[in-house]
Order: sequence, then structure tokens, then C-alpha cells
Amino acid sequence: MRVSLARIISFVTNPFFIAIPLPFLLVYHETDSVSDAIRWTFFSVVFLLMIGAFVFYEVKRHVFSDIDVSKKEQRPLFFVYVIFVSFLYLGSLVVLRGPFSLFIAVGGVLGSAVTLGFVNRTIKASLHVATVSAFFTVFALLYGGVYVLFLLAIPIVAWSRIVIKRHSLKETVVGCVMGIMLTLIVYFSTLLV
Repeated sequence: MRVSLARIISFVTNPFFIAIPLPFLLVYHETDSVSDAIRWTFFSVVFLLMIGAFVFYEVKRHVFSDIDVSKKEQRPLFFVYVIFVSFLYLGSLVVLRGPFSLFIAVGGVLGSAVTLGFVNRTIKASLHVATVSAFFTVFALLYGGVYVLFLLAIPIVAWSRIVIKRHSLKETVVGCVMGIMLTLIVYFSTLLV
């Protein structure tokens, strides 16, 4: 039962799924327009699907061991592809004059991919925990109040990754610290602009 619950939590908190509502939250916070937020979310999902399709393709070719890209030595290819897609997304935002918040988000993704790529050389930080930490930190910063309680999801995700033996406690802590730290750096940098 415990392992089954951990697998469900791990699946639901896959970075791909966590990333889907982020454009909506950012654009809605910036514009107060549900229709703009939905439109830019669908636009953003196209790029997320490119990353998801790449991961599935590489799993099928046995380049990646699983959809979590769990093996440390397989992650550099993943990070390079995320950076490539992020630049495509950034270029599209420039051409379409996208919302400022999405420029900030893609800057954060680029910075995170590069930083986590370097960290990955030493330790296989949990991308699940890093993504959940970043997501809920953004949510708490933008919406405040009771939403800060969502940060309690971080240890639950860390627990699930440890129980299914994808990460050690140290790797989940590094993921958490990286997710929160990188988000705070991006957030406070935007206040200076």
C-alpha cells in the first residue's frame, strides 16, 4: 500500500504535469484575464509536449531508462533538449509579444536546466522535488496567504521519491533547495527590473 501510494504521488507530481498549470497562474496573475491565461497555457503546452514526446521517444529507444530520466548519466541529454526547447519557446514569445511573466518563467527554466545540469555532475538532485518546490514557491509568492500551505506538499513528494527508490534523502533535499533557491533568485531579480 505504501509503495503504491508513493508511485501514485510520484506519477502525479511528474515535472511535466506540474508545469502545465504554471503558465495559467503566471499569465492570470499578470493580466487578470482568464481567456489570455488559457490561450497562453495552450500555447505553452505545445512546448511541454515537445519535451514529453522527446522523453518517450528516448525511452522507447532505450536511451533513457524511464520517463523520469532516473539515471544520472542520462540527464545531460535531457537538460540539453530542455534548453533547446526553451530557446524555441523564448523566440516564439518574442515574435508573438508574449506576456512578461512567461519571459521570466522561461528564463527561470533555462537557468534551472543549466544549474541542475551542473549539480547533476555531483549529485542526482530530484527533479520531481525541485519542480514541486519551484511551483509551490511561485504560487506562494504570487498568491500568498493560505497558499503558503501548499509548500507542505514538498516533503510528501520527497517521501514518495525515496520510497520508490528513485532518490536518497540527500538527493531530495538538494532538489528542494535548488527549486526554492532558483525560484527566489528569479523572483527577486524581476523586482529589480
